[in-house]
Amino acid sequence: MIHAADTDNGEVWTHFGNQVLSTLKGLQNIQIYYVVILREKGAVYYMASRENGYGTGSYPNMRPIAIDPWNENNDLYAGI
Repeated sequence: MIHAADTDNGEVWTHFGNQVLSTLKGLQNIQIYYVVILREKGAVYYMASRENGYGTGSYPNMRPIAIDPWNENNDLYAGI
């Protein structure tokens, strides 16, 4: 999820087990692509943006930003 930061642009938060943690600060206000690969336990999070986007891969090359190896929820709430 994107969290509005105070002095930095935005902050990317990802889900780890039963908590959310910051994985990228200073996110630019540009078009961003997200992919979440669900696993038997947890998920892997990827993101990409335009060339030279801060902290992101250059589309179509997705950059892994987090791996959650713990989550065992059976419920999934997908959003766009």
